[in-house]
Amino acid sequence: SIIDNLEALEEKEELEKEAKEDKDFKKNNKIQYGLIKSSNKDVIYGRDFDDEAMKIIDLNAADCGNDVVILGEVFSIDYREIRNEKTIVTLSIYDHTDSINVKIFLRNDLLEEFKSHFKEGIGIKVKGLLEYDRYSEEIDISRIYGIMKIALSNEGRMDNAIEKRVELHCHTKFSEMDAV
Repeated sequence: SIIDNLEALEEKEELEKEAKEDKDFKKNNKIQYGLIKSSNKDVIYGRDFDDEAMKIIDLNAADCGNDVVILGEVFSIDYREIRNEKTIVTLSIYDHTDSINVKIFLRNDLLEEFKSHFKEGIGIKVKGLLEYDRYSEEIDISRIYGIMKIALSNEGRMDNAIEKRVELHCHTKFSEMDAV
């Protein structure tokens, strides 16, 4: 019984020593993570998620501070370098009801990998925190949990009216020329 207690104590001390070495290793080497933290092939940033998407037009200021999931087409990508070797990436997304910006703070060493996954015109599903951005003074999605690539449906607007109509617009020298 005493021998068993000594063996258990030695085993416990060895496990604690290994845990301390592992913690010191992580602290000293600061293990770097890439863009993707999932084995799902559709995930192109962050983690996998299964939440149901909502329409962008349904988002409002009351939802600020909550996680939201949207899907849509990326129609613009903006890169703005900031201090500390980081870049703010702003993805503008449209879902045929409204548009919204998704902001990602990205280390510069991951920028090329990010650019290889994200192009204008791709369909994505995003999960992140809906917040009011004091810089742009708009509601946007930040603190991104994950982004998945999706197939877009090419469902365009169809004119199903029996009697078609045409809108004409003309200008005179007294008009404001607002359509030119």
